[in-house]
Amino acid sequence: MENNGLGNPATLVALAPTITKTADRTVDFLANNGAKVVKNSFLTVAVLVTGYYSWKYVKAWRVRQYLQAHGHEAYVIAAMVLYKAMHKNWSIPVAWFWSVDLPDGTDEAMLNQIAIQVQDIKDVAQAYHKIYGGNLHLEIQNELSTDEMITFYNNLGAKGDYEDAQNVPYNELVPFYVGEKVYAANPNGTPIFNVVENGSTYSYGPLYGRKNKGELIGTIMYIFHNDVAQRISYLIDQPWTTTEVLVNHREISKTP
Repeated sequence: MENNGLGNPATLVALAPTITKTADRTVDFLANNGAKVVKNSFLTVAVLVTGYYSWKYVKAWRVRQYLQAHGHEAYVIAAMVLYKAMHKNWSIPVAWFWSVDLPDGTDEAMLNQIAIQVQDIKDVAQAYHKIYGGNLHLEIQNELSTDEMITFYNNLGAKGDYEDAQNVPYNELVPFYVGEKVYAANPNGTPIFNVVENGSTYSYGPLYGRKNKGELIGTIMYIFHNDVAQRISYLIDQPWTTTEVLVNHREISKTP
């Protein structure tokens, strides 16, 4: 059988001088230019490192300038609170001089509380990107489950909507219908009251409790118009209990 290529001893002998010359040239090049190669490599690394830290410095400087100019704005504060809520850390002390920070999940309660205060999520998202470089909507999507996301986006701007509703004149209020389900609208909790019966009339009794925003209160059984107090009230049949309650029209909505 024929033995071709490097498997042939004769071929190896023939190539030996060439291999030796190549190795010699490599050794000579490194001997004569080694310092230059090391120097160039060092300069390349130095330029890359300097560029990286210069970019970080410029970025940090821009963030400081932005915060100095806009740090008092509500949407900027909201962006920072949202970041803190989604990037909580649990610090574990390893030694007296050292600790390790581990991710500790997302504070959904803080997210929803700040969502209630937000007036324009676009402004908050832009501020979030300028300060942290991230995409607020994508990070919320990654941090929250589907149900938690629905709650968060339902809460957006709730305080503003609720406060606007308080300014509607009494004679312009449109009452809901008997049989409709109603939900708490007050971001700070909708107060519901015990019912005091006076013959065929009802009046407000002691506070029964509060319902969280979006929580089902019950079904409207009866509607009361009080022109003196300029108030529309509803007698509500609560689910899972026989206790009926009274609720102010301005404190509720037909959607969660």
